[in-house]
Amino acid sequence: MLQKKEILFFDNINLFSFIINLKNIKKKQFFFLKENLTSKILTFFFKDHLSQIKWNLLEQGVGKNKIITSIIENQEVGRFVREYLAFFFRTSNKKILDKDFYHYLINFISFDQNIIGSFSVQKFLISYFVKKNHYSNKKINFFFEKNIFEKYIKNNYQNKKIKFIFYYQFLNIFLFTRYLGFLKILYYPIKNFFVKKLPLSSKPICVIDSYEMNNPNEFFSEKKFRDKILFIDVKDNDKKNIFNIYRLINFSIYSFFFKTVFKYIFYYKNIFMNFFLIRFTLEKEVFSSIFKKKNVKVFASTSITALHNVPAVAAIHSYKGTSVGYFTSFVERFTTYQNIDLFNYFLSFNSCLFKKNINSNLIKVLNFGYVRDYKFKDARKKSIILRKSLINNGAKYIIGFFDQGSTADTLFSIGHEPSRSGYEFLLKKIISNPEFGLIIKPKKPKLLKEKLGKVYDILLEAQATKRCIVFENFHPNHVKNFKDIPAKIALASDLTIHDTLLAGTAGLESALCSKKSIFFDYYHSTKSLFLDKKLNIVYKDWDILWEQIMKDSNGISGSNFGNWSTIIDQFDSYRDGKANKRISSLLKSLIKK
Repeated sequence: MLQKKEILFFDNINLFSFIINLKNIKKKQFFFLKENLTSKILTFFFKDHLSQIKWNLLEQGVGKNKIITSIIENQEVGRFVREYLAFFFRTSNKKILDKDFYHYLINFISFDQNIIGSFSVQKFLISYFVKKNHYSNKKINFFFEKNIFEKYIKNNYQNKKIKFIFYYQFLNIFLFTRYLGFLKILYYPIKNFFVKKLPLSSKPICVIDSYEMNNPNEFFSEKKFRDKILFIDVKDNDKKNIFNIYRLINFSIYSFFFKTVFKYIFYYKNIFMNFFLIRFTLEKEVFSSIFKKKNVKVFASTSITALHNVPAVAAIHSYKGTSVGYFTSFVERFTTYQNIDLFNYFLSFNSCLFKKNINSNLIKVLNFGYVRDYKFKDARKKSIILRKSLINNGAKYIIGFFDQGSTADTLFSIGHEPSRSGYEFLLKKIISNPEFGLIIKPKKPKLLKEKLGKVYDILLEAQATKRCIVFENFHPNHVKNFKDIPAKIALASDLTIHDTLLAGTAGLESALCSKKSIFFDYYHSTKSLFLDKKLNIVYKDWDILWEQIMKDSNGISGSNFGNWSTIIDQFDSYRDGKANKRISSLLKSLIKK
């Protein structure tokens, strides 16, 4: 069989690109990401030379050095975005107009799922490193539709063996679909005749939050202060005091839109960048008009990675106001795409020192403790009932299990199988050990049956013992369960296991409840502070972990098993359930400035 010497990699294969590369086809192997009519026809005729991309991401790497782990831990997405923007503005004919536009680009580029053809930045990097690793002795050609990164990618990722070809499409799907997105904003003034009106009173503070997670009436419990806050969202909400920001705009947005298009359509030589600038300016005006009417002085948000956050912050800065960001999820290190540089003040409960990047608005990072600890008091009451129900059915040692969530995709995520294997292991142990109980909080309970596959039958068997409780309820508008927080499960358990180390909010919340808290690490992480040899928090083998659990159930595991006592102050030195009160106090002080 003739050895293939050249690899051709397409996100979306098209007939023209295939035809012009037919020469010496016996020495070539074509791969495509997305199946379409063209790929089906070509595969039928050239099945020995053309196939859809297939790999298992968790198996990609050298030994235990996983490609996906390296990309995450080395913050490759952030590095790509920062370096690209530096490259663009260094080679551009114009300087950046507004430093908050720089932050807008960071958020957009970091999270858009089709920013490089059919790829996000992370998917591009995964494809690049996987192919580079797998075909290290072959010539590789990557084919992408023309995009903003063409020159940067060629300068930084192309070499003698790896080449990038960027082709024209008659209709640029990226720009077409995103310009259509403007129609949503422009349609709102027509709809707004029939919706609730903005309250007349001045509101010096504006807040965007995940309201399923933080009910305003609970988070800002002092009514007199809460009445000073304008609660907004970017979608309709059934709560009477939360306003969809787009429902508040009027017909004046039309003239502003056309003026903006006329002003910036050719501002940069790059048409993609002009689109970003037009969109940012329009969305900034949406927030500016509302902030001006309500005399808003402070804007606060938990949605730090959301794109709509940036024009809101830019709007408040244009009025010399103050921006505050606070995160409800735990990460060990802030990355570029989390973009805390956007805000004047950022409230953090991780342990890292943050180094400001260029165009930073950041004045200070503050640690007021774990943002959602105000919910612990209620969780404690409910956990007593939960624990008692398992003990009454014979359990003497109770394990809480937090499933981080997964998708079926194994090309660009680790897939269901690693987490599924964890479920299977624990469920079988519970079934065969009558003195053990198990409480499971899935990340996405709506999708649990699909995720578990055949393991779901074992789950039903475990539930039949009445020593296994699964929180399968979910929010009517979401796949997640926001009601039953990790603290509730932790407080009912002797030990909790969170099945990821790279996103450990549930594990941290358990430790903040003074419970033994373990991380199970599928990614084979190398840079986590929890890997410190003085700690006994991270496991990568279920059998070894179970040996420790058996010892712990018999009181002989050792004092440091799942013990965070030496590091817990790094995350929350208060642990008093009053982080929300401290946030309120900060907002009060800022409106007095």
